[in-house]
Amino acid sequence: MRRRPFSTLNRFILTAVLTIGVAQVLRWFWPGDIFYNPGLAFSWQLPSLAVLIVSGGFLALVGWWFYTYRWLGPIWAVAGGMIFGGGASNLLERFMFDGKVADYINFFNLTTTNLADLVIVVGIGLALKRIWNHQ
Repeated sequence: MRRRPFSTLNRFILTAVLTIGVAQVLRWFWPGDIFYNPGLAFSWQLPSLAVLIVSGGFLALVGWWFYTYRWLGPIWAVAGGMIFGGGASNLLERFMFDGKVADYINFFNLTTTNLADLVIVVGIGLALKRIWNHQ
């Protein structure tokens, strides 16, 4: 019996679940300070309900984006899973921490972020690389 290859959907889901899990576990065991940030990316400040709506809309957009272009292959699936998982991890924290996200990784006193945000940035980079290489 021939094994079916790991589908792009499976890669997307596995990557998203791993991203959420690792980001949450790292926060639990982080040895340093944790800051609770009520804003969105680039310090955008919105009311709590608006932040939840924007975050949920972002996740819906990423899910649609991945599904529409899933034929781009496994790198695309991993990139989409990283972006979705990072966004889902942040949304989960917004529900856990009264609309705030836990930031704990300090970069040379320039900014403080979390693992989910870093994974989103890497996922966007992978997606852009895949798009550019496809053409």
